[in-house]
Amino acid sequence: MRINRVSLTVIGAALFLVALAGAGAGTAMRAQPTAVAVVDLSVLSNQLNERTKIESDLQARQEDLQRQQEERKNQINRLQQDLAVLAPGTAAYQQKEQELQKAVLEFQVWSNFESQRLNRERGIQKENLYRKVLDAVAKVAQANGYDLVLFKEGKPDFNYENLQQLDALIHMRKVLYASESVDITSQVIDRMNNEFQAGQ
Repeated sequence: MRINRVSLTVIGAALFLVALAGAGAGTAMRAQPTAVAVVDLSVLSNQLNERTKIESDLQARQEDLQRQQEERKNQINRLQQDLAVLAPGTAAYQQKEQELQKAVLEFQVWSNFESQRLNRERGIQKENLYRKVLDAVAKVAQANGYDLVLFKEGKPDFNYENLQQLDALIHMRKVLYASESVDITSQVIDRMNNEFQAGQ
């Protein structure tokens, strides 16, 4: 009988401790308030001085590439004109024909290579700028005590041709409402523009 009483006491104490631990864990697991902010990447992107500079540089390179393409096309046209006045089958005709074929092939290879290189550069620049955006967002959020920053879309423009497109537009939205007080877009813009200016 005494053993049973001791056993019951031990079991009761164990159950009490388990219940107490469970209550403590429940208290510890309660979610803490989370400070949330939003950033409108469209507005941010359009107001970044670095993006403007990047786009200007890439546009200048694109125009230079087009200029070089026109020069090479003109060279090919001149070869075609030279070939047209030569008698087919002659040594001069065959030599000019080979020059033309070589020029056309070189133009195609060069044009494809340069276009791909410019596209790669555009992708690299976009990726680097996005990394800087993420870094600036993190620093502004940390400085202002925000735990989470969400992507904020601009005002919806519900232009659609059928209900499926409308459904897609509705379901693509990530933030349905955000107070202006938690919009840190302008702070991120100012920080990035100031850092870009300081680096010039």
